[in-house]
Amino acid sequence: MRRLLAFLILTGVVVAGAVWLADRPGEVTIHWLGWRVDTTVPVLLAALVLLLVALSVLNRLVRTVFGAPGRWFESRRLGRQRKGYTALADGLAAAASGDTLRAGKLARKADRLLRNPAVTGLLTAQAAQLSGDDDQLRDRYQTMTERKETAFLGHKGLADLALKAGDCDTARVEAGKAFLLQPGAEGLAGMLLDLQVGAGAWAEAEQVLRTARRRDALPAAELARRRALVLLGRAEEALGAGNEAQALDWALDARDADPLFVPAVSLAAGLYRRRGKERKAASLLKACASRPPPIRC
Repeated sequence: MRRLLAFLILTGVVVAGAVWLADRPGEVTIHWLGWRVDTTVPVLLAALVLLLVALSVLNRLVRTVFGAPGRWFESRRLGRQRKGYTALADGLAAAASGDTLRAGKLARKADRLLRNPAVTGLLTAQAAQLSGDDDQLRDRYQTMTERKETAFLGHKGLADLALKAGDCDTARVEAGKAFLLQPGAEGLAGMLLDLQVGAGAWAEAEQVLRTARRRDALPAAELARRRALVLLGRAEEALGAGNEAQALDWALDARDADPLFVPAVSLAAGLYRRRGKERKAASLLKACASRPPPIRC
């Protein structure tokens, strides 16, 4: 409706202008390089309009001729892209079905057509995983970390590979990066805590525990047990450094986190005995022994 209205208004303006010029023909004389042209205003305006139309047609023709190579290359690029994404989709389906040979072939085809390892990284990583090529798999996971959409999978994959190779330090670093991206990922919090406890990274482990509690990444009972384990590690470290007072505090905190955590109760009781506080030591042991075991479903 708006276009029709605009067309009618434009047509009316043109007709009104033509009528106005017809009523006022006027004359125009042009002198140029010894030439003299006598004409009327409407004829001159018509000639200018025809000149503008001719220039417009010429401009479009030039753009069509000189733009043809660019359009051809763009069409070819889009065709490669369509074939690449088709290969990517088919390859993911082949990887999901466990077809190692087809998944690898399609991964190479998608890589060749798309030329974007960040996009094809997941397929090529799955193909490498199916073929058991850890070196190629590591390269693919590293590439995936460069793109935010696949960074979590890249860091988690690198952590798993490092664990497989026995490189716990690298596994802990990569698992920590993955945890920052997706704290609630299944099994990741427990894996990271195990690595941090093994490395004696108690402060980092407590930070992970706090995040896991906020994100409900671990069941309450497991959180309590892992916190007790971290506090026990701190107590043993303090004891090794000769700081018995700090060791006792950590051991009691571990007992408070999980009253049935026997190693923490045993350490606290032993430290009380060293101080000659047999009654407190016995009280700790008795309280632990009198608590009923938790019901596990």
